[in-house]
Amino acid sequence: MVTTAVAAAIAPFASQFAAGAGHARTAEDSDSGIDAARVFIITALSKAVYVEIGIDTLANRHLFHDASLFIQTSFRRLKSPLLVEGVTGTVECWVVGSVNMDGNLIRNVYLCPSSPVNILSFAQLTKQYPQWKISASHDAIRMHDSHGSLVVDALNINGLYIM
Repeated sequence: MVTTAVAAAIAPFASQFAAGAGHARTAEDSDSGIDAARVFIITALSKAVYVEIGIDTLANRHLFHDASLFIQTSFRRLKSPLLVEGVTGTVECWVVGSVNMDGNLIRNVYLCPSSPVNILSFAQLTKQYPQWKISASHDAIRMHDSHGSLVVDALNINGLYIM
């Protein structure tokens, strides 16, 4: 079911996959684990379909581009921008705030409007909520709060954990 939705979402962009369109793969890419197709898929999904948030096991910060997901009164302006370097380029974040996920407050979420996706850092979630029960497999990451409620349900779609 998810794969059908994914296929439908990226169908209009299929020509951009041909021969690595938009990004020539290099030896540097394979050495660092960068996969241009994965970057393209998550970018296309975040712009074209239902995907709101991805879980990143390598990210060291929560980065969201969608200001509507924030608790508006939580915004704090930074004195200087946080510059985040990623495979899709560098983005500037000028604001930090909080997001409510099913009654759980996720703090220190950076608002980065030019980021192509909303990303929750797996490392920061486990640091902020050490009491959450985590189950991870090849196909999903799930996190339950201390009351047993499912808070994070991210499916592995082409190597990316998407909520």
